[in-house]
Formats: sequence, structure tokens, C-alpha cells
Amino acid sequence: MLTIRIDAREPIKKILKLKGGLNNLSPVFSAIEKEMMGNVNNNFGTEGAFLEKKWANLKPSTIAQRLRSGFSAGPILQRTGKLKNSTYRKEKTNTRVVVGNRASYYPYHQLGTSKMPQRQIMRWTNTTKEKILKMFKIYVDKLLK
Repeated sequence: MLTIRIDAREPIKKILKLKGGLNNLSPVFSAIEKEMMGNVNNNFGTEGAFLEKKWANLKPSTIAQRLRSGFSAGPILQRTGKLKNSTYRKEKTNTRVVVGNRASYYPYHQLGTSKMPQRQIMRWTNTTKEKILKMFKIYVDKLLK
């Protein structure tokens, strides 16, 4: 008589390890937070081009006002550095991370107004989405090893 024995102990260990890891995604969200904060810094450094949407040039009247106030003509959105330095991790849990900006005038630049062009500081691009998906894949692959 032929018998086949299946030992499921190893697959069950991996499934339990995967389940435990998926209950605590904070390592992935730490990496995502780092990515998002880096994107903001790179975006300021390239005046929007890093996140694929170059910011509109400053109007001559804005440049003149900056100079009269003792500031330089550029870079865009960095007169005092407050806006750039106000980006922070608002919340991080096992299931999400939220990055925000404390500057009260941040939404006006991020969204634009009828008198001011939109200059997005944070933006989802396909590249960012792909990087984040890859982070999840790497994390799951490690759990399955």
C-alpha cells in the first residue's frame, strides 16, 4: 500500500509569521514616512520638479516684495524656511502613517487659490506609489522567509 504523508508544520509557521507581521506594519510605515519626508525635501530643492510638477515662477511683484523685506529673490516657497521645516509626521500606527505640515498657510500653496498658483509640496506620483508598493513587497517577502 502506498501512503503519502504531508507535513504542514513549516507552511503553518510561515502563515502564522505572515499573520503576525501583517498585524504590525510599523516597519513598513517607518520606511514610507522616511520616503515621504525625503520627497518633500527633494521637492523643495527642485521647486516642485522632483514630484513631477514644477512650481510656477514667482511674479516680479513677489520678488520685489521679498527684496524690499530683506529676503532673497528665491528659492520659491523658501523665504524664511518655515514652510519647508514645518513638515512632520502627524501620526504613525501599525496600519498607517500621516505626514502633514504645521504652517497655517500650507494649504494655500498645496491647493492654490484664485490669486495664487498651486505649488504642491506633497504629491502622489506613480514613482512614489511604485516605491511604496515595493516596500510592502519586500516586507512580506521577509516575513515569508
